[in-house]
Amino acid sequence: MRIGIQQTALGEASLVKSFIRAARAGTEGIGLCYRTAEEARCLGDPRYVVKVRALVERFGLAVTGLHLGVLCADQSLIGPLPLIIQSQDLVRLAITVAAKLGSPDVVVPFFGRNRIELPKEFDTAAAAMSDLAEAAEDHGVTLAIESSLHLSQLQQFLAGCGSDFVKVCMDTGDVTACRHDPASMISGLGRDRIAQVHLKDVRGASGLPPDFNIRLGRGNVGFTGVANALQGVGYGGWLVLETPPGDDRGAIVAAHVEYTRRLFRAAMPSDRLAASKALSVGKGVA
Repeated sequence: MRIGIQQTALGEASLVKSFIRAARAGTEGIGLCYRTAEEARCLGDPRYVVKVRALVERFGLAVTGLHLGVLCADQSLIGPLPLIIQSQDLVRLAITVAAKLGSPDVVVPFFGRNRIELPKEFDTAAAAMSDLAEAAEDHGVTLAIESSLHLSQLQQFLAGCGSDFVKVCMDTGDVTACRHDPASMISGLGRDRIAQVHLKDVRGASGLPPDFNIRLGRGNVGFTGVANALQGVGYGGWLVLETPPGDDRGAIVAAHVEYTRRLFRAAMPSDRLAASKALSVGKGVA
């Protein structure tokens, strides 16, 4: 498993500074985020792809995913057909960009106004994603859906899409806030249905909205169970930190990276842990 970090977890910074902060924190990848229509417009600019490629080479970081948070601002993939077509065009654009950046996942969130709540919205979203699966397959890019759906709904949703290129982005904080157990969902989905995992904590109280401004391990997410479940299914993909940015010096971000490393070392079977240490020694890593 490799550790990455979402761009939004690095504070309000330019693209260059985001790469600097991600590298300084000791991560291996960065998830690029497009929260607004203005931010998403850069996907259509060839110069943007060139810039990201240059930063990837300069800092030795991979792109973990392209997160289309802008879709949450409207009923993008659950609403009227003209809006769905417009939103699908954005997803297809992101797929073509991802193919030029080493084929990171395109993360499609179903939250905010794009949240799936009604049976009709479920069917509409599944049909929209099924339409997009062909473009994903053609470019070798996985579509990773984030949602509030529980395990059996997710399994039904993926079956309806009918493509191995539509998988789940497992967000531990969002899943816990929806009162689902992320460890059980990981075990139920299995390795082949999980595109990537976002590590986020949350604290909730009855009658109050969930608080995601929580450092890893200090909220309600059972991270030991998550780590054990991921090891149990043989998951080897990205662990992407979606954590509070903290201070400009990066101490909190670095602490989250170290917490994640310790967590998964503790969950690793002894034989694999010994092999991992031997490999680190062979590479000259202390």
